[in-house]
Amino acid sequence: YESLYPFVRKLLNSPHVFVMGVCLGHQIICASLGFDVEHSLSPVHGHTETLDLSQWKSSPVFLDEVIHTQRYNSLSVKEDSTIVDSLASLGFSCFVLEGELVILSSLTCASYQFHPESVGTSCPQKFFSCLNEFLL
Repeated sequence: YESLYPFVRKLLNSPHVFVMGVCLGHQIICASLGFDVEHSLSPVHGHTETLDLSQWKSSPVFLDEVIHTQRYNSLSVKEDSTIVDSLASLGFSCFVLEGELVILSSLTCASYQFHPESVGTSCPQKFFSCLNEFLL
């Protein structure tokens, strides 16, 4: 999907466009920003994973919540603290768990390694609230 990277970067730089990525879309967005996408240390399909978001101090939506997400993936975005730090200066917030970038967000971007729309994900409406706020 490397041919998409310049287009994705252009969209991410546009203040009038909201970019949302789910699973593969998340991986494409993150790879376009310089992250490596590799085989996950724990490939899962249809597995519910618990995320303690109280560790994510810059969460725009979740405050001190433990949530359940549904994952279907064998690839993951690898943490790179240099990229995370540079994105923070651009207004991005990253939630990293066990060396994998699970959530990437900003005022114009929401990207998830899991499926927020799945029946196995708790409070799916919260995952789309940032899109609703952007559109309204």
